[in-house]
Amino acid sequence: MRSSLSAFALFFALIGPSATFAEVLDELAIDAALSDAQELKGRIVRLQAEGEEFIAIHQPRQQGEPRGGIVLLHDQAGNANSLEVIRPLRLGLADAGWDTLSLQLPAGYRDANAGDWRDQQARINARLQAGLVWLKDNNIETQAVIAQGDTGIILLLSAATGAPPELQALVLVSTALADDIAAETLAPVAELTLPLLDIYAERDIAGVIDSATKRRQLLENSQSRSFRQITVAGATSGYFGSDGGLLASIRAWLAANTSLQPAQPQ
Repeated sequence: MRSSLSAFALFFALIGPSATFAEVLDELAIDAALSDAQELKGRIVRLQAEGEEFIAIHQPRQQGEPRGGIVLLHDQAGNANSLEVIRPLRLGLADAGWDTLSLQLPAGYRDANAGDWRDQQARINARLQAGLVWLKDNNIETQAVIAQGDTGIILLLSAATGAPPELQALVLVSTALADDIAAETLAPVAELTLPLLDIYAERDIAGVIDSATKRRQLLENSQSRSFRQITVAGATSGYFGSDGGLLASIRAWLAANTSLQPAQPQ
């Protein structure tokens, strides 16, 4: 493991004054834990976004024809290898022909709410763009993004205001549409053209279930070429024991809504 003092000094120099002391320590701890994990399954890559260095986990496709690349965005309580949603999807989708790139997002505060997390939108969006560029630089030009929890709203706004041409589809997993989000904040979503899947658990948290109709209305009124809302039967919010159903639904929807990436010359 790296020297905690030197790692801290390097990391703080990279991120500058925008992050708090506690945030830096939290992200350093996550970075070290993932870098040293024995059963990580995947390789750590280091990326830059607006002067910040952060890590991501790349899992190359394991079998089948290459479908493209998927960037995964965890929620504010998670990390790039969270057992809840993120790890099952990043490994399962790689088994289905996708390269997956799971990004470590800025550390969330322990008492943070959805509004606090949305305040991180600029930093999260910068990391997302860096991940998509990394895929393209590695000749992976059919791209999709999966966002968990409150990160889904950030993904919607990002894609609606400037999606790269390689991005073909968006997936929201257990995303709530909070009542405190102003209508003008969501206005750009009306211009969204990408296919979008909104998927949540039958026994999800109240905010996700209660806002399902509102999400459907918002997204049906967008310019999305294909929108579908799916409930994973019997699942709870963490999808523990039901992650197979989550994976199967997402795999099938992506297969129907993205173009198969042609094989790259060896």
